[in-house]
Amino acid sequence: MKDISGGKISIIVPIYNIHDLLDEAVQSIVSQTYENIEIILVDDGSSDGSGTACDNWTLRDNRIRCIHQKNAGAGMARNAGLYLSSGEYILFVDGDDEIAPDLCEKLLSELLKERADVSYCGFLNIFRDKTVEIIPDDKVLKGREISYALVTEISFFTAVWNKLFRREVLLDSEGRFIEFSGDISVGEDGLWLSKVLKNAEKAAAVPQALYYWKRRENSATQGGTVIRTDDAYLTVLKAYREMTLEIDDKPTGKIMCKKYLGTCRDCMIQAYREKKPELKKALAERIRADKRLYGGADLFTLKLDLCVLLAEINAPLGVIEKIQKM
Repeated sequence: MKDISGGKISIIVPIYNIHDLLDEAVQSIVSQTYENIEIILVDDGSSDGSGTACDNWTLRDNRIRCIHQKNAGAGMARNAGLYLSSGEYILFVDGDDEIAPDLCEKLLSELLKERADVSYCGFLNIFRDKTVEIIPDDKVLKGREISYALVTEISFFTAVWNKLFRREVLLDSEGRFIEFSGDISVGEDGLWLSKVLKNAEKAAAVPQALYYWKRRENSATQGGTVIRTDDAYLTVLKAYREMTLEIDDKPTGKIMCKKYLGTCRDCMIQAYREKKPELKKALAERIRADKRLYGGADLFTLKLDLCVLLAEINAPLGVIEKIQKM
């Protein structure tokens, strides 16, 4: 193990009904080359034996602590882990993923070397039929570059799990943890990051894929970017809207707003496809009301308006989809 006198890393792992994958995930964490870690397993009301498996792990490694709570979602599980943590640094790992043996060592080493507030690494997108490697450039983001990267760079990404944070970055002006939203199922990572990263002056990249993201079909994102119209997925619209308002840099905020309105449009078209007229109407009204956040007319807003109009008059779906993809 490389000797880094950097302090303790608290690793927070939300867990919900992933019994078959849990042991692999936890084994990858306890096998870290950087040993000054505490591992907080948060059982979010599992019903498949995951909670018992967590308890068994506490008997195998004294660095592991486990808490159990009623099912409230990954965000609330992470909040519980934050308040139990004692490390100078915070890392999140999803309970159905794995990490490279030297992830903690390399992220902490880079963070200390660059005197950064956050360090981040690349990751493997592991699908059932393929694996896609995403690796960041070897660089240090500063100031407004951080929020811009959050919105635009897939290697920085709106996920919490490929990043190591200094504890202070996660605190608000009164010294309390900035919490994950409890009513957002999809997009809560990005919203939390848009708040936390305001406190960061530097983010340093480790240009290696050290996190292994297993894209399960029954996960919150269902292993891909398929647009859905269920209540859980539609919380992404609230997350994206709040992110738009959180971002201080106007050009970056405009990019985020475009993503928000584009997702509203895609959900509206999906509602039309699924013959959900009330939802289609509600999303059309949302687009009209929130288009003001974007500011100004351009080709994007013209196409947005046209999609809304065509959906409202029940134009052929193929025509709307063609405009959507332009």
